[in-house]
Amino acid sequence: MAVNVLIMGDTHGGAAGGLLPPSYWSEQLKVMQSLAYGWWLEAITEFGPWDVGLFTGDATDGEGKKGTMDTVIPDTLEQAASQEEIYAAPGIEKQNMYFVRGTPFHSSGTYNYEDPLAKALGASIENEQLVSILGLKLHLRHALGRSDTAYGQGTPLFRESIRDLVDATLSDQEPADIVIRGHVHYSCRMTIGKRTAISAPCMEYPDSVFGRTCRGMYYDMGIGKLVVRSSTDWEYHPILMPLKVVKRREYKEICSGEEFSHK
Repeated sequence: MAVNVLIMGDTHGGAAGGLLPPSYWSEQLKVMQSLAYGWWLEAITEFGPWDVGLFTGDATDGEGKKGTMDTVIPDTLEQAASQEEIYAAPGIEKQNMYFVRGTPFHSSGTYNYEDPLAKALGASIENEQLVSILGLKLHLRHALGRSDTAYGQGTPLFRESIRDLVDATLSDQEPADIVIRGHVHYSCRMTIGKRTAISAPCMEYPDSVFGRTCRGMYYDMGIGKLVVRSSTDWEYHPILMPLKVVKRREYKEICSGEEFSHK
């Protein structure tokens, strides 16, 4: 018996670069939006079927307080509604769907913006989720420290794994076998001893769609697939979208040199 677990999050519904279903595409951005959506739909279809969904937060983008030009759906209730089709598409039964809330900037104000999404799907949503699949213990939460040092991505993950171990030990409970985080928008996996820590990829475009923000050194769009056969027999695969699908580097030829009079 194997359980296929979909790990997905940081879809940022409502952002210009977020993952949106066709009914929410804008005329200005539909080419870009269709490329990301098309790849994602193929991926969840090809690598399914899915038995469990672990959703790592920031399903909504929030009020756009810092970058209003990047917010194409300002209404946070509509942001949540836009994600219903996205999170329902993998075909996971509601009792096997587990959400965690994202960062307050993207997911809370006068209320928790992601809660209506989970309610509409009949799914569980908490600030953190502790679940066991065939004896494999998982700790799901959104926030994770980010590192843009070329070799530093593992440090925040190790910290989360050790923090979980200490927290469990101090309360005389069992630590998780795998801690799963989102937030950083890059895929990384670190293992020490019998414990593993994973940061899931995102499904939001890199940079501001207007190109005015500083991009981190590493950036991954995609989903994760965890296959569980027992507490000691499991495998994890990040399924990543080539960024050239959505971010093309094209050099403009601005002169041939022949028009210059000097040599």
